[in-house]
Amino acid sequence: MMSSDTATQQLDGRTVREIVEHNHEMVSEAWCRRIVRQVLQSLEVQYGMRMPHRLITPDTLLILDSGDPMLLPSSDEEPDPESLPEIEARDVHDLAAVVHYAVTLDLVPTTPLRGRPLGDYSESFIEAIDRCLAPDPALRPHTIEQMRELLGIVVLAPPSAALLPPEEDDAAPVQAAAPADVPVAPAVTPAPSVAPVHLPRTRSAPDPTAAPAATERPRRWLLIGIVALVVAAALAALFALLRQADSSDALALSVPPALDEPYNASETPLVALPQEPAARLEGPVIDETASGAPVAPPPAPDAAVPPTAVQLAPRGTPPEAAVAGTTYTLAIKPWGTIVVDGVERGASPPLRRITLPPGEHTIRIVNPSFPEHTITVNSVEGQAGTIELDFTEEAAQ
Repeated sequence: MMSSDTATQQLDGRTVREIVEHNHEMVSEAWCRRIVRQVLQSLEVQYGMRMPHRLITPDTLLILDSGDPMLLPSSDEEPDPESLPEIEARDVHDLAAVVHYAVTLDLVPTTPLRGRPLGDYSESFIEAIDRCLAPDPALRPHTIEQMRELLGIVVLAPPSAALLPPEEDDAAPVQAAAPADVPVAPAVTPAPSVAPVHLPRTRSAPDPTAAPAATERPRRWLLIGIVALVVAAALAALFALLRQADSSDALALSVPPALDEPYNASETPLVALPQEPAARLEGPVIDETASGAPVAPPPAPDAAVPPTAVQLAPRGTPPEAAVAGTTYTLAIKPWGTIVVDGVERGASPPLRRITLPPGEHTIRIVNPSFPEHTITVNSVEGQAGTIELDFTEEAAQ
């Protein structure tokens, strides 16, 4: 026989004490009524079958994961039928004490529920629990039916009462005492003074009708396991097929050999784009103020736009005027933005001079209201020059 401790370990659930101490928010009047209703049904079955059980305490009343209560069995001997009324009265009191503990967290019900701030509990429920725990035993209910009446529990469509079977030792003398020539009436065995046994649909009470369901449950799990294996095999086959298809469709790609020398992007470009030559000022640039001769304008790319006058200072210019190269004096009217080699230098005026390093430079003079002017100068170290442009005169021409 399996011990009660082993049976407790194999059940999935928690005791009332564990629920009250760790999840007291689960305790409510509906939760307590469900425990009382199903435990009373279980007690009826156990009384009828003379099955021993432990004392009802918060540690021996187990709440399964389904929410159904189960009273843990006991390894004691079968109870004496004459002591059943006393056991029934004790169980009713202990069950009410467990409910009192679940509501108040008091292991010993020293004070009644009435008058305490309990929350959403009905008056009938509070009065019934206090009545079961009354200090005067005469005021307490002593049977399951009396406790049901106090709590208003109604058993709907109960099965027929299952009485205890007659004992063979008591029925044999009755038949032997009758004469042989006198017809013997069927022996009538008085029903013992126990409450009718209603077979509940709980895990804690044996249910004869549950035998087919118990046999079908392993079959159901067996079918589920077979289906799972079939699905796993199908997935494995599909995965292997996909891998085979991927390997057959793969193309062998060869990696090009590494270059002996790294490619230098600064060398000759792959494609040479044609570029238009920048406009340059051909011929000598003279000082107009020194010679008094008319200055012939240099050829320009656009005949409609006259070139910008660029003059170099004579060789007598002090060197401090252009240290890094040629210093150009700007005379732009009314104004223009100076852009040298694509870099904007500012607007002239107020810009009056710019110094360019030696070498060839492209100068653009931009005014949104007039055509743009572009010139190319060759800056020489130690010289000075003048860039003069009047947009208004050109517009008048």
